Amino acid sequence: MTIRVAVVDDQILFTETLKILLAADPGIEVVGVLSSGPELLRLVRAQPVDVILVDVDMPGMSGLDTVRALARIPRAAAARIIMLTVVTAPGVVRAALDARVAGFLGKDVHARDLLQAIRTVADGGRVVGADLAASAALVGPNPLTEAERRVLRRVRDGADTTAAAKQLLLSTGTVKNHLSHAIQKLGVHNRAEAVRIAQDNGWI
Repeated sequence: MTIRVAVVDDQILFTETLKILLAADPGIEVVGVLSSGPELLRLVRAQPVDVILVDVDMPGMSGLDTVRALARIPRAAAARIIMLTVVTAPGVVRAALDARVAGFLGKDVHARDLLQAIRTVADGGRVVGADLAASAALVGPNPLTEAERRVLRRVRDGADTTAAAKQLLLSTGTVKNHLSHAIQKLGVHNRAEAVRIAQDNGWI
């Protein structure tokens, strides 16, 4: 059976190299090489995909946000996801595993191991390095509400309180309250520190 694979990463040189590697395998069909989460969401609505390779750190919609969005698309329910990234902080790994990804690999993975990982997850298995899984197990659960995470994402992307309120269709007072609660929960002093902690832990 041919495995239909989509690649999502904003680094064009990396994706083009990966496309060549995957296309050389007779058991793999590359059905999409994309640079953003929204592009992937459009693809999976239009055609079936068996395995998705997605980066964590992408502008706009992050890899983790993309994975969470995929879970809400019925046609993508059967797709297996491998996070392929240089971002291997324990919190990010924990967030990815909580989002039920099938694999988590660093971009320094050997080509042979990546191809085997694709076959493994396509067959229903899981591929996560033992050291990554162990470190992720030490990270606590996400303390932020979905509303607080949405506000922190807007701040991360450069929005001030007024802009975030307009984007989220909330009052500025509500946005300030969400920021205040997030800052308190994370034990930091300002919104910049809250964004950093939340991002390092894969919560936004």
